[in-house]
Amino acid sequence: MATSGNLLAAVDTVGDAHHPADKETSETELQRFLRYATEVERAQPLSLRAWLNLAESWRITRTLRECGGNRSAAARALGIGRRTLYAKMDKLGIAPRWAVEPKDPPSF
Repeated sequence: MATSGNLLAAVDTVGDAHHPADKETSETELQRFLRYATEVERAQPLSLRAWLNLAESWRITRTLRECGGNRSAAARALGIGRRTLYAKMDKLGIAPRWAVEPKDPPSF
């Protein structure tokens, strides 16, 4: 079964195709996801539940990235409620990245 580390490594999304260019991009992204999932499965066969978790994690992380980490905007883009997104993130081990490390520590 896939670990949460495997799930977090999935970062791209299929997206919604409304224009021919969008469809081409979606197909490319789908191919990237399938290549990634195939690599994960080579290491250890995945159950159907693990495949679904992998796909869901991939979609959520990509959408969060597209929305600059804004979970409310990501939930809207995914067509789910904010609480549902939070629950899915918790279940899949996707944590928001709040801490930003400064390049140079402040001098006092």
